[in-house]
Amino acid sequence: MDERLESMATEIKEQYGLNNYYLHDSHLYREKNALQETIYLFSMEWFPLKYKDSETGDENPEGTAVIEIDFHTKKLHRLIFVNGISYAKQTSAYPENDQESIIEWIESLTGLVWGQQFQLAEANEGTYRFRATVDNIAVHPEGFIEITFQNNKLTHFSIDGVFPTEDNIIWEPFSLLPENVAQLSMEQLKLVEFPVDHQKKWVPVYAIEEIFVTNDGRQTFPVNLQDSGGTRIEPDILLEWESPASYGFAREELPLQQEEVTVEMAERKETDPDTLPISKAQADSCIKEARLFLQAQYPDDSGKWILAAIQRDHGYFIVELKETAVKQERIIADKIKLFIAPETMKTVNYIDKKAFMDIFADYASAADVVISKKEAFEKLQEHLEISPIYVYNPDKKAYVLCGKLDCEYGVDASNGQLLPLSEF
Repeated sequence: MDERLESMATEIKEQYGLNNYYLHDSHLYREKNALQETIYLFSMEWFPLKYKDSETGDENPEGTAVIEIDFHTKKLHRLIFVNGISYAKQTSAYPENDQESIIEWIESLTGLVWGQQFQLAEANEGTYRFRATVDNIAVHPEGFIEITFQNNKLTHFSIDGVFPTEDNIIWEPFSLLPENVAQLSMEQLKLVEFPVDHQKKWVPVYAIEEIFVTNDGRQTFPVNLQDSGGTRIEPDILLEWESPASYGFAREELPLQQEEVTVEMAERKETDPDTLPISKAQADSCIKEARLFLQAQYPDDSGKWILAAIQRDHGYFIVELKETAVKQERIIADKIKLFIAPETMKTVNYIDKKAFMDIFADYASAADVVISKKEAFEKLQEHLEISPIYVYNPDKKAYVLCGKLDCEYGVDASNGQLLPLSEF
């Protein structure tokens, strides 16, 4: 092991009272957050001493301590005792099992401020879940802290997502009301088919598609603006061809584990390739490859697929294909995802949701639509909600105050009945 990592491991052993443990394995890897920032993590698997001369196979035995720390800041990222069993000495690094002590411990551990940057979202029998906030206002993308105690011992801690800091927030009072965004709400009203399992049929429903609206009402952001993936573009191109193609596709197994990196890469803070822009040449190659793949695998489907998006993730270009030949948009739709290797720009694997859609093969088609969009909106208007939320704006590299436009109800387009969307 590199001496720098060895030094970190020694500190962790002492800090978390791992006298009854030995370091079984360790990994250095990187991940990206929703703001496309690269984070380097040092992960350690500490086995209880009683397993030192035993054959444990590939699984971590009961009581194993899995600990991850940020390589650069040394802050704890994750601590898990397998099966909720800890043999660790309870040092000052662990909190007491009461809410006040836990909050003080989180503040000390992370530097976050209670009430300003995080708040309690849920507490239940030794399990606590906190969420990222800006002065008790929700944020997007989300951040969470989870803590679990068993027998009054900390057995799980994890911090995931992003927690805004004061220097990347654009402050302003919230001023949006549902009546301020009536026209936008009408535009967000979509007709979508939902499957109803107990009736084995599709139901056409008018529903509001969630969206973020800036506080001045002039700009909107989709709710999937940031996710766990890398950079993304949405070409929205119809794929057509005149004849089938010969294509030597061979499916390769996709790696499930994080890619190992070197200490030197971490020290240089090399950027995760998933966060790099997608060039026009790369996009063109993905479009060409997607068309060729469909020509070979689905030769009769010319004009039936749209290349909706290209996204970097886990070292691949992931191409999303959506079917065009549907009578009405469905909440669960036919899609194909291609995994394209950047070295060769060839497809190495794919996921076809057509097979998944077979479970709805015996569902009755949706009834005819008899309610207009205007009529549906009139029924939903009093149920519209717009709540404050700070949303990360990648152009400004800051969190801006927005309103989250949403509605818990939909309208059955076949009869005009108002329905809670939670029923679907």
